[in-house]
Amino acid sequence: MESCSEREDQLRHKRIATLYGAYEMMAGKYRAVAEGTRLHPGLVAAAVESYLRDYFALVGRYNISGRIAKHKVAGLMAASILKHRPIQLIEDMGSAARLSKDNEELAFFHGLAVCAEGYDEETIKRLTTLPHFHVWHEDLIYLFYRRPDSAECFSVIFEGLSLLYFTRNLSSS
Repeated sequence: MESCSEREDQLRHKRIATLYGAYEMMAGKYRAVAEGTRLHPGLVAAAVESYLRDYFALVGRYNISGRIAKHKVAGLMAASILKHRPIQLIEDMGSAARLSKDNEELAFFHGLAVCAEGYDEETIKRLTTLPHFHVWHEDLIYLFYRRPDSAECFSVIFEGLSLLYFTRNLSSS
């Protein structure tokens, strides 16, 4: 039987790894992210610790035994990323300065990575090439920007993604 501390450390390491992976995916996709931002380790740690507090509060509140559903992880982490904003502009003054929604994108990519865990790359690519995927993506980024403290709302959005596309998620929770 693993202790609470061991479980907490496992969760911490998994969330940090997924967050860094989502950032690397963004940096590979967006030149401005690769060249103009960095992932601040202290803010990553703050985001993950905040997530863990919310995670254990959720587990206690709903008396959940075992693992929580992926869409709930995605929603809690999205809110924590938006609260702590771990992506920082390297240069926030002068010609390189820009209005950044990089943390909103990070919350999106992290949530997508959590929901897509266990699925192959082709399945994920099919999702992102659906005719109106970009509309959903942009609407979610707007919601993240305007309402960054809505973890439950974000969880429901990622639940919808799981219900419609990553259907194994709900049977394995």
